[in-house]
Amino acid sequence: VLIKSHNKLKETNNQTAYFYDHDSKSFISTSWKKLRVGHIIRVNREEIVPADMIILESMDVDHLCYIDESSITGVFD
Repeated sequence: VLIKSHNKLKETNNQTAYFYDHDSKSFISTSWKKLRVGHIIRVNREEIVPADMIILESMDVDHLCYIDESSITGVFD
């Protein structure tokens, strides 16, 4: 079980993330594991996010954002 969890975490950390680059004034792709505190990232609908973050804005018509914590808590419905 521990090896399976480690492999899943490694897979998730290698997935693509997009952070805002102030110099180019655009979002640049990188892996989740290369993100650092202070990066502004773009998260798309239904995207899995392997980190704690503060949500600054939602593009939802009602400006809502739904968070599923099951992968953190281990409780699945």
